[in-house]
Formats: sequence, structure tokens, C-alpha cells
Amino acid sequence: MTEMKSIAWLALINALGLSGQVVQSVDICELFKVPSRWNGEMVSVRAVIEPGFGEGGPWLSGELCNAHVQVKGVTFANVIALRDPRSNSHRLHSVDFQWDEGSKEQLNAVLSPLDWDRQQLRVTVVGLYETWERIGDLIQEGRPYLYNGFGEQNSAPAQILVRNIKDTVVETKNNPGNRGNRDVLRRQQSLWLSIRHALMGPSGREYFETSMDRTLVPDGAYGLRALRGTVIRAESKGTSGLIIVGMLTPSNPDATLRVTGDISKVLNGAIQRGTGIEFEGLAVGFRQDPFMVTFEVEADKLVVVQ
Repeated sequence: MTEMKSIAWLALINALGLSGQVVQSVDICELFKVPSRWNGEMVSVRAVIEPGFGEGGPWLSGELCNAHVQVKGVTFANVIALRDPRSNSHRLHSVDFQWDEGSKEQLNAVLSPLDWDRQQLRVTVVGLYETWERIGDLIQEGRPYLYNGFGEQNSAPAQILVRNIKDTVVETKNNPGNRGNRDVLRRQQSLWLSIRHALMGPSGREYFETSMDRTLVPDGAYGLRALRGTVIRAESKGTSGLIIVGMLTPSNPDATLRVTGDISKVLNGAIQRGTGIEFEGLAVGFRQDPFMVTFEVEADKLVVVQ
């Protein structure tokens, strides 16, 4: 009897957070069905992690989930931001724990050598889940930037203040090189719509100058490594290339790419009208009418997609 009580007591201890809260095991997809249900709760979530690039990420990915967080006509990407509790930026709750340094170092050691086109990392994240109690607060209408979520560019509908990340397993992707998968495409479109909404608003010029000018885009926002569009025109221009892109439709130009470096793809005609491309670049120019954002893109950050 004493032994059984000891086992039960140990099980209870393992289920408690440092604050005494019970850690609930939650399926990643449940977090997108009714996000506020878990607000302020200690959770254990197993899912694929996305590292983000630059200052973006890391994120937990729910790209295979059917449920999506939709607020005021805006659909959020199925990602959960992961936050170090020591960061005070956009944190809704106070906690009495820190991200375990050992697990953080182990995570970084595993992330660095991965081939992200062919491999993925599945982990268990333990921490305090938070989002806005009024889910409508994720969108702030009438302000320069539409999104009021979490993570890079406030683009996730929720975040977890991480206590520990464990049980890391490197997996081979079923569809390696799947940059064009459905969820990534939707996130790319959602990010561009958000950018466009902010720039077309009454404070669009101010937003560009304070938040975008000379900034790398997407740089991990929405868990993305690249934006996607369709080539409308491509030409060489001295030692650089110029590509006009339709980001939402193949006939409406709204992005100009100034390509530097090895521009052979532009020069030899590999990039023609109707070609799908992905890119990451520095935002260097903007006009509202007609709408156009100009990016400086290094040639090795430009990828032709099918």
C-alpha cells in the first residue's frame, strides 16, 4: 500500500508545474479550435517545431490541423509561438519558472545541423499557454498593424511560455522540399495580406518607415522562410536583375524585386512570365497608388517553384 501511494505521489509531482498547476497534455490541433480554453494553463504539447530565421521563431506547427483561428475575417497561420519566460515582450501572465537552460542548449544543438527541406524535428513542449481571453483582441482594426497576436510580427494566435522542451526526435519529411504545401501557401498569402493592409492604411507611410524599411522579410514571420509570388516581367538591368511579381494574382503587380549577385537565372530566361518564385529580401521602397513594395533580393535567396 505504501509503495502504491509513493508511485501515485510521484506521478502527481511529475504532472505539476513549478507553480503547482497540473500540466495538461493537449493535442496541438485542440489549441486552434477554442484557443481561449487553455489560456493561463500549464500544457504539454507534442508537435513539429519550426525554427524561424533571424528573429522569427521558434514555433510549434499545426499545419496538418483542420481547425483555424479566424477573427474578423482574418485567418491566422496554424503556429504557436514559443517564448522565453524571461522576455517581458507581449507576455500576459507572470510565471515562477524559466526555460530550462539544458533543454534550450540541447534544442539548439539539434536544430543547427538539420536539413529543413528533408527533415523535421518533433518535440514535446511544456509551459504556460496564453492568448487573449477575448479572441477578438487578436485583430486591432483601425491601427497601423492589423495583427495583435504573438511571436514575430504578432502573427501567431497564441504562445507558450516555455519551461522545458524534451523528447526531441528527428524525422524524415514525407514530402521533402514541400515549400509549396497548402499551409505554407496560406501563410505566405496571409502575411502578404497583412503587410498590404498595414501599408494601405492612413498610416501606411509611417508604418513602412518605422517597421519595414531596410528590414528583411519574412525573416521568420508566420514561421516562413520566403514569400511567394508569380512573375509578371523579368529583365536584366546592368549587373542586376529586375523582376515584377504578382503576390496575390498573376496579373496584378504589387512587388518589385531588385536581384543582385549571380543573376544568370534572369539573364538566361529561366524566370519567365507565369513562373512561381519564392524569395526573402530587404524592403527598400513603397508606394500606395498604385500599390507596390520594392525588395532587394540576393540571387541565392530567389527560388523557382513549380
